[in-house]
Parts: sequence; C-alpha cells; structure tokens
Amino acid sequence: MSVKALHRLILGSITTLTTNPIWTVQTAQATRAVVSGTAADGKVKKIKPSAIQAAKAIYKQDGVPGFWRGIGPALILVMNPVIQYTTYERLVGMLLAYRTAKGGLTATGKSGVLGRSSLSDWDLFFLGAASKLVATGGTYPYVSFIVLVFRI
Repeated sequence: MSVKALHRLILGSITTLTTNPIWTVQTAQATRAVVSGTAADGKVKKIKPSAIQAAKAIYKQDGVPGFWRGIGPALILVMNPVIQYTTYERLVGMLLAYRTAKGGLTATGKSGVLGRSSLSDWDLFFLGAASKLVATGGTYPYVSFIVLVFRI
C-alpha cells in the first residue's frame, strides 16, 4: 500500500469515527417513533423524536459506546474510496505513460508535453468509471455479506 493510500485510509477512518455518532442519532430519529397520545378517533399518534431525544435514548440504552454502533462495517467501507482513488491515480499514470510512449499525443491528437491537462473529459469519465468499478467490485461482496448476515 502506498503512503498516499495509507494517508487516505487514516483520514477516512478519522472522519468515520468522528461522524458516526451523528449518523447513529439520525438513524435513531428515522427509525424510532415516540407515542404522543391518542387522537380523537382512538388511533395512537406517533411522532419522530428530536435529535436530543434520540441521543438521550441511545445514551440511556447503550451508554457512550452506543453512539458508535456499527462502526466496524463503516470502517471497513472506508476502503471503497481509498481503492477508487488509488486505482484512478494509477490508471491516469498508465494512460499518460502509454500516450507518451506513442509519441506524446494528447487525446485530441496534438503533440506536446503530456500532463493531466492533456486528458479529455471522456478520458476522465472512463478512468473514473473504471476505478469505481474496481472499488465496488472489491467491496460489494463484503456489503452483501453484512446485509445478509445482519439483515440491515
């Protein structure tokens, strides 16, 4: 693993660890309902909890560690963008090396010094799509496993 990829992995992990409590509270808000009383027609009225109510419920049920529920799969999924960006950078380098070997022609057929600016929009689109395919192909089996095992 390259130093840049390791940096990306560390920074992605820090971001995930920092923001996971926010997502846990948001998920609790979206999936839990608070009974607010009974309507005139006899039906129970349910409302979504506020962020503070959801946070209090999480803390009461699981304590502080409850805010980091699901952190394991989230940290593993940090690999997807790391794989994607690393693959993208390698593909750009390979394409530029190939074009340099072919006589220094840019995507438009002009000769000159090749750099990132010599890549066309279509080059960037296909390189991005290919790198996303590699990253998703590498992490999809894990995501499928998590969904099947934990019924998320």
